[in-house]
Amino acid sequence: MSSQENQKNAEGTAPKDFSRTLLASDPVQGLLAERRVYDVLQSLSWNVKHSCYYSDVHEHKLREVDVLASQSWTLESNGALASMNLKIIVECKTLKAFSLVFVPELRQKPDRGGMRLPEYWFGSSNEPIRARVLGAIGESGLPPAAQEAILDYIREEVAYNQNLEPEPGEFWEKMFVHNLMPDPIPEPVLTSAFIETNVKTERDLDSSVVWKVRHSLQSAVDSFREEKFSLDLDSLAHTFREVRNDIAQFGVGEDDGEIVGLDDVFTELKDNWLDLSLYHPVMVVEGSLWVLANGQVSSTPWCRLQGVNQFRSRDWWFDVVDSRSCPDYFRDLTKHYAEAITSHGGQLLDPKSKRADILSSL
Repeated sequence: MSSQENQKNAEGTAPKDFSRTLLASDPVQGLLAERRVYDVLQSLSWNVKHSCYYSDVHEHKLREVDVLASQSWTLESNGALASMNLKIIVECKTLKAFSLVFVPELRQKPDRGGMRLPEYWFGSSNEPIRARVLGAIGESGLPPAAQEAILDYIREEVAYNQNLEPEPGEFWEKMFVHNLMPDPIPEPVLTSAFIETNVKTERDLDSSVVWKVRHSLQSAVDSFREEKFSLDLDSLAHTFREVRNDIAQFGVGEDDGEIVGLDDVFTELKDNWLDLSLYHPVMVVEGSLWVLANGQVSSTPWCRLQGVNQFRSRDWWFDVVDSRSCPDYFRDLTKHYAEAITSHGGQLLDPKSKRADILSSL
């Protein structure tokens, strides 16, 4: 070995042969695939992070999302400002020597009913969210009269009935934040059946790469929801403590029949109601995607895989994209959301702005 090569090795530079081997390895190629997705999304004005870590809400361990992209939107109505953060959660995988074959929905018009982006909204009628909000009010330590005043405010402002369930129609008219809730981009193929095969064999569900990605994407969506909800609840609890301290110091006063000191609680609740988080899960595959229909197989740039239960209800979905189609897919997706949101008056925040940076971190 020459003195020059010795010097390079001493500086930590790998020998040429090893460098080429390392570069060609599956793990390094996987990193390059993630970086290509990162570059595409960044070129489309998304706020992008490569390798975003989070705490798994189910297994309480640290996990990673390969690529996380976000855009922040706002909408003004009658002096109120609503905000929405849209996250694209991307898992990148290489299917060496394996292909994915999907069977499309057999109906002439695939059932897209209820096809919505996974969401988090503080005012949701979802039972776990509603129960925890009511629990936080019950555990606030505020006098019963103050608690009832807060519940009355919720019923009035979010159009809940006496059971704190949303009233149809009037509910959405009051909460205009729903105008920042676009439908997902229409898919070329909707499917719930697939195989991973190298022609000779197929992987069972437990060893399926697609199935593992499904769990990873669902874990990320659930964990991001929980993290945002916990932040909102903590902020509300902090406001409760401040109001409780004021009441302890100054007593419970009334002004025209209204309990004094609850304005901060009402403001906190309204701010939370005007904030929406949406998630679009995506699997990018270094490998071929095929559709089996009418006894023939044909390639597809991407498809939407959904989990349908025995009652024909959709439990989950995510998009599976051929890596070669990534630029077109993400360009079309970005255009779709921009047109859908701006048609309702939404405005995209500059990804470099401080407000966009704050919203994308939530």
